[in-house]
Amino acid sequence: MKSAVLTMVTLVAISFGSVGVMLSMPATAAVNPTIMTDSMNTKNISSVSEYENLETIAERYVDDDDFEGLFDYCSQLIEKDPESEEAFYFRAISRYLLDEDPLEIIVDLDRAIELDPLYVDALNARGHILTFIDDFEAAAYDFEIALSVEPENMEIIESLVDVYQEMESWEDVIALADYWIELMPDSSKAFYARGMANIELEDNLCAIADLQMVAELYVAADRVEEAEEIQELIAELSDGGNVS
Repeated sequence: MKSAVLTMVTLVAISFGSVGVMLSMPATAAVNPTIMTDSMNTKNISSVSEYENLETIAERYVDDDDFEGLFDYCSQLIEKDPESEEAFYFRAISRYLLDEDPLEIIVDLDRAIELDPLYVDALNARGHILTFIDDFEAAAYDFEIALSVEPENMEIIESLVDVYQEMESWEDVIALADYWIELMPDSSKAFYARGMANIELEDNLCAIADLQMVAELYVAADRVEEAEEIQELIAELSDGGNVS
């Protein structure tokens, strides 16, 4: 499952892969290391600062590829504090890293979001898992809520565009791409998404304008071969071809 969702929340929640993991959570989410017992598979628990937050502890486990240790730690934390949305969130991360069933991961993310309905990291993560299991409508809902909380989060915008594309909701793709371009006028991804949506809606003139921008941005980025491919697509559209 990991390879299918490697792009999962790279800016604000989770960035999984062989190179490591970046995790984020509210800075005030501190844990008291005294809840950890000697029976747990921990990282020198006695040396953990009383003010060290769960993100830092989770990173330690992940750095050592000790995903089961992270799961156990979060489970014990949940026993002590069943209202800790961060503990459920990080246990979901451990389940993901252990290649557990997506539905098991969602259970923990559901609880995190129940405790904090605007928990962007959890919403973002659940959106990616829901996308993986092809529940695009539910994924879009999560990404939309997350975006309402962090309206300039480019990772969420891109993920939501991808889901709208899967849903073939082309008007939504265009509307969100418009907003994306307002935030990032030099985003070739945004122009490409809008251009392809315009192709689906058989608006070749708008599609050509967007794809021309893509080609120019590719050239500026020294992506010459990709720019040539876009120019070929533009030529086909200019000749009245249907490339959708």
